[in-house]
Amino acid sequence: MTLLENRKKSSVSYVVNVLDILRSFTIDEPEKGVLEVSNSLGMPKSVVQRIMATLASEGFLEQNPSTRKYRLGFPFLSLSSIVMSNSEAHKEAFPLYKELADKLNETVRVCTLEGSRVTNVHFFECKFPHKAYTHIGKDTPIHCTSAGRVLLAFHQDEELIERVIDNGLKRYTSYTITDPDLFRAEISKVRSQGYSICEEEFGLGGISFAVPLKDSSRSVNFAIQVICSSKNFDRSKISYYIKEMQKTASNISTILEQWDFKRYW
Repeated sequence: MTLLENRKKSSVSYVVNVLDILRSFTIDEPEKGVLEVSNSLGMPKSVVQRIMATLASEGFLEQNPSTRKYRLGFPFLSLSSIVMSNSEAHKEAFPLYKELADKLNETVRVCTLEGSRVTNVHFFECKFPHKAYTHIGKDTPIHCTSAGRVLLAFHQDEELIERVIDNGLKRYTSYTITDPDLFRAEISKVRSQGYSICEEEFGLGGISFAVPLKDSSRSVNFAIQVICSSKNFDRSKISYYIKEMQKTASNISTILEQWDFKRYW
């Protein structure tokens, strides 16, 4: 390998390390110390310390003077506003999402794939919301969530299913499907029926529904999802929920098509 190739490889590795460190901050863990990040990522402490100090000097991280821990800085707010400003089409559809939330009396989420996870890009609460832990940017696994299975079932890259299986179908509860053949059959079922239902596969006490949402390219790059308490949910309402969600998805797809809105991968 030439010196130039070595430098390129080193630069790519450095960028990946920076991104891994930034992604380690979450709503649950907004502040982290150098040692915490080093241990969680399996990255040398000296590398983490150098990167975090550099990010702090540019304002992308802030250090708490009392704990010496870091948190994300304000520049990310301006960057996130740029992303959100590019979703004017979704903003026009906001009343339809809100109408669905009020009709079902549930929080409605709009999800998309981000790497190997499902990311919440919008959410809409009903008039009298139940206690639901969610936020924009919250991510969940692909294989054991209704939104993840819908996005897998209708994704243009059919090999994505096999990559998800190869990465391991992690068991979160005793109900999580971890057998590759059963998982393939479930994805095929979702593709055939046009929606997904997951009950207590990612967490006990929850049941979720998801339907595909097509953008102007007629590709399914988004999913509409509703998560309920499995204990209190009336099973006789399932068909009604799915029907209303599909109706909303169809109407919103028309808006996205009018705006020529599509997600580029």
